[in-house]
Amino acid sequence: MLSKEIDRLYLLIGRVATEFSSIETIWYLIFTTLIHQIPRPAVDAIFHQIRTGHQQRQMIVAVADATLSKDSPALLSIKELAVKTRIVAERRNNA
Repeated sequence: MLSKEIDRLYLLIGRVATEFSSIETIWYLIFTTLIHQIPRPAVDAIFHQIRTGHQQRQMIVAVADATLSKDSPALLSIKELAVKTRIVAERRNNA
């Protein structure tokens, strides 16, 4: 009985990790959109130098802050989503 419950727990943790990877992919797409004029190999080289998702999101927010107008709805959304993603990442890590 306990073995089935543990297996179910591992399955749920795996799903959480997989779904969070989808969120990280969206952050990558936001980054590529912000610096669309730079060739993709250069974008990838920059992005993958930052090893943690948290640091990547910090970089993306900084790039958005530097490239978008201060009253831009996109900038406000990116900042709000960064906070929400941090909360979800903490929950994922706790799982």
